[in-house]
Amino acid sequence: MKKDRAYLIFTAAAIAIFVLYQLAQKQATDWTTTFHHRDKNPFGAELVHELMPDLFMGKPVPSVFRTVYELVETDTLGENLLIVTQSFSTDENDFNAMVRHAQQGFTILVAAYNFGGALADSLNISTWETIRVRTLNSSSVEQILGQQHSDSITFTQSKKSITVPSLAATGYFTEVEDSNLEVLAEDAQGNPVLIRWKVGEGSILLCSTPLAFTNYMVMDDQAYKFTEHLLNYFPENIPVVHNEYYHLGRLESSTPLRVLLRDENLRAATYIMLIGFLLFLLFGTKRKQRLIPVIGTLQNTSLEFTQTLGRLYYRQRDHRKLAEKRMKYWVDYIYRRYNLRPLWNAEFIELLAQKSGADLKVCQRLVELFKQVETGASVSNEHLMKIENTLNEFYGIE
Repeated sequence: MKKDRAYLIFTAAAIAIFVLYQLAQKQATDWTTTFHHRDKNPFGAELVHELMPDLFMGKPVPSVFRTVYELVETDTLGENLLIVTQSFSTDENDFNAMVRHAQQGFTILVAAYNFGGALADSLNISTWETIRVRTLNSSSVEQILGQQHSDSITFTQSKKSITVPSLAATGYFTEVEDSNLEVLAEDAQGNPVLIRWKVGEGSILLCSTPLAFTNYMVMDDQAYKFTEHLLNYFPENIPVVHNEYYHLGRLESSTPLRVLLRDENLRAATYIMLIGFLLFLLFGTKRKQRLIPVIGTLQNTSLEFTQTLGRLYYRQRDHRKLAEKRMKYWVDYIYRRYNLRPLWNAEFIELLAQKSGADLKVCQRLVELFKQVETGASVSNEHLMKIENTLNEFYGIE
């Protein structure tokens, strides 16, 4: 029990020391591009989700984690759709579902660096990135942002130009040949960054600047206007759903461990705790055995028992019983030692003397004494003492 308690105390102390050490360190900024609606890191999308209810009648924008085909065909989607990811590629089912949904009067806005699959093939579009943001490490991102370079994006209809960080305008469309595609915004070099395809009563908008939908851009004094302008393309009277499937996968994990594993310090502390628990199981569940008591060697107490029994009979003055016990012991002795049975005759006495080596007269006297006991006569103290003395002579005890 004390060892188990020591393991627990050691593990708890290790976790506490590690957590305190990490808290004392300067926390590095996480520049991972997640587009997640709950992430507070610069390239997460928590602030965008807080901004959108103000644009859409105060209604929150929920997140879903399913394909467009599943949402339209199975769930009968009745909202506009926002998709933000690094790369957007669709199969025929997803593309056809997008077209049918737009034909019903809904708007779909897809922001990605790269477009592929049936959508890109049908619209004959391709993109290019001057800087592949998705491959940059945190130090490279901070270095680019620290240079304070900016770019401008101009909306073709309103001729309104908005200044954004250069990192947000690294992607653009290189080919927009379909006459059904309308260019809505261009970068400073005249490259399209936002195009629209009108489909029936609705439309599909494609944007090559997904970073516009991140916390960093919303916090920028100028760039947030670009994000707001993009969201204004959604009709105000129809709710919006944020589909995060194409960047995060089918379903976001709902386990409480997700909160611990998302933060670097908490993740390390969790691993230490699990390792400590495994060590506790490894050492604490060993088979525990009680101390084996030391058992002394068994002693032969037959002599002590005989002496005790003899003293009992002697104190009770029951000389006959004591004489009978002595006779039975002697009969058993000559049977086991000399294979003789007591017949109390001359032949038996002679044979006993020969085998035992005792004096013939001693054997005769002993037989006579035991014959008197066997006949049932009373045994006096003198008679008992004669038996005892004769037995000692027979056994050769002086």
